Amino acid sequence: MSIRQFLDDLGVAYKSSVPSPILCDNQAAIESVHNPTHKTHAKHIDIAFNFIHDEIHKGTISVSYVPTNDNLADVLTKLLNTIKHHRLGGSILGNRSRDSVRGSVMRDRD
Repeated sequence: MSIRQFLDDLGVAYKSSVPSPILCDNQAAIESVHNPTHKTHAKHIDIAFNFIHDEIHKGTISVSYVPTNDNLADVLTKLLNTIKHHRLGGSILGNRSRDSVRGSVMRDRD
């Protein structure tokens, strides 16, 4: 959303029929924005959910599930152990994780 608005502010003609993806590891939150059936007592939460719900219906964004262990945002928002930090940080930089390349290197046979 911010990048789309930024490009619009710069006068860049950016038109895309593909919605910007928002990945979330909270299935209850995803269900809430797709089917807002309950009202909370926190007005700021209602406003945020209504905004997201409206943007989904406009086709500007799509919200889908990402497993917690694959959530790249965790690198920037949570204290992670070393292994998870390197795996997710490498994914942000475009590196494949060691798990995905395991077995792809052949050893010389003597």
